[in-house]
Amino acid sequence: MEYVWAVLTVIGVALQTAPDSRQAALQVQLRPAVCRLGPLRSHWRVMAGDALHFRADISGLTTDARNFRRCSLTLDILDPSQKLVFHDQLDNLRFPPALPSRTVAHYLTLPIRLDQKPGRYTLQLSVMDLIARRDALVQQVFEIAPPDLALVRLEYSSDLAALVPVAPVACVGQKLFLNGYVTGFAVDQKTEAPALSVACELTDEKGERIGPQQEQEITEPLGGQRVARIQFELQVTVAGRYRAVVTVTDKITGKKATASLPLIAWDWP
Repeated sequence: MEYVWAVLTVIGVALQTAPDSRQAALQVQLRPAVCRLGPLRSHWRVMAGDALHFRADISGLTTDARNFRRCSLTLDILDPSQKLVFHDQLDNLRFPPALPSRTVAHYLTLPIRLDQKPGRYTLQLSVMDLIARRDALVQQVFEIAPPDLALVRLEYSSDLAALVPVAPVACVGQKLFLNGYVTGFAVDQKTEAPALSVACELTDEKGERIGPQQEQEITEPLGGQRVARIQFELQVTVAGRYRAVVTVTDKITGKKATASLPLIAWDWP
């Protein structure tokens, strides 16, 4: 897996707010998210090797005669010394008509290199209203923590190859795959192989485990790679709110790390 600075457009959706107005001020608010298409979280801290997920709530975009909204996004990343280290632009994003609304939400993902220098970085997002030809700029500081034993880039997919990421929502009986990577582990000096034990369990709203725990052992040499891929197949048969909890143990160093993702299962009434 290659860790590079990159930006990935995930999806844009309309949020129901105040009635649309062509004269409304163009405003942008950034919110960190747990995963692609996932719920929001409270902090802007990410581990080296992980991915920064965030949502841009954009209000005040002008509508055209067909009630479409169109804009472009320009993303710049400044390092702790305020040097530009990344630049990308997404042109001609189009949001279809929706419920009476003047706010749209757009999810983005910024993968972080495993060897990215720790520190406080600045994210700058510029939004250009392509119909009214006006723009808005918002800045957000985020922190990259030093690499350590961690579970990173956890997300659900609908396919075994993890090519189709999905939101943490499923119908009762639907199968999902939980994908991710382990970073920051030690390897044997002679064999250059890790000794990782990874366990995954589903818990309910009370934090109690439901169903059996799944386990994986990663003990084969990784050819010099310092990341190890993990995957677990999940299926929920009762509607409710759950959490997939993953724990990794490095048997060489004795370190442990835990991460989790929410999962909502719903059923037809």
